Amino acid sequence: MRFEASVSSIERARRLTLLEVGGRGVVRRVLRDNPARADRLSALGVTPGARIRVLQRYPGFVFECDESELAVEPSVAHAILVEDGGETTESRIQKIGFRRREAERSSRGILTRWASGSMR
Repeated sequence: MRFEASVSSIERARRLTLLEVGGRGVVRRVLRDNPARADRLSALGVTPGARIRVLQRYPGFVFECDESELAVEPSVAHAILVEDGGETTESRIQKIGFRRREAERSSRGILTRWASGSMR
């Protein structure tokens, strides 16, 4: 018997309510503890494989699913399992800020060497 070391997409999935504003994901599963809710979400396009982007978390949970914008109660969003689908806006901003700071440090070093005559 052979065991796979890989983790299934369902095991990597987390609840939609854990994504930050701007966070993106791909629907992996909608919990069926409430079949009527699961059927309604399915009718709205919240199905496995649909791409999601969180727009708002409070007071209602608003997200974009493929090309539709949906507003649901947090308990409904909690029933949607997503796999991380990319960087959040905040993480991109942090990376840009880091790169900018690194560029400034680098340029200061060049200017310091130029001013001291080591680059002339």
